[in-house]
Amino acid sequence: MRPTIETDRLYLRPLRMSDAKWFASYAGAPEVARMTGSITTGITAMEAEFWIMRNLSRQKRGLAHIYVIEHDGAPVGMVDLFKRTDDAALEIGYSLMPQHWGKGYMYEACVAMIAEARDSLGATRIIASVFADNPASIRLLVKLGFTAAETSEQWFSMGRMEKARGVTLTLDIDDDDMESDLPLQSGSLMSSSAFCK
Repeated sequence: MRPTIETDRLYLRPLRMSDAKWFASYAGAPEVARMTGSITTGITAMEAEFWIMRNLSRQKRGLAHIYVIEHDGAPVGMVDLFKRTDDAALEIGYSLMPQHWGKGYMYEACVAMIAEARDSLGATRIIASVFADNPASIRLLVKLGFTAAETSEQWFSMGRMEKARGVTLTLDIDDDDMESDLPLQSGSLMSSSAFCK
């Protein structure tokens, strides 16, 4: 995976330790945390630092590819591709600051990540796990071409501190289907270090 990815409106850059305070400020909000499995409501900056350290360690082991999504130079959310274990399926995850919901940023970021997974990792299938009471996320995944499995499970959510019904969706990546739908600059992904701070 390339270190940075640029689309028409977004710049995806690596997660870094200095993102902890920003990450805690939005990810710990109840409306965000309750839709995740691993983030507690009210997460502190110190807890966010540990979350970032754990995920950067997973990245070094090739189990995660985590990007901060920036719009006009400011972070608005995160998107990542990860494996729970070495032999697990590639999975996509994401979160967005509530004030940026409904602007199409996550669709654009996910399309870029899926294309990057196909091009850099040779991915032909990606899964997504979502809580069944998150219709916006389900709509996003369906728009991206994911299809729901026939079964659902009960998963624990740190943000809820209880189990909730979850659904796994699957995307089979087809090169021909992807090309026409990519909302990317000049028809292709671009990488740049110009915005690195």
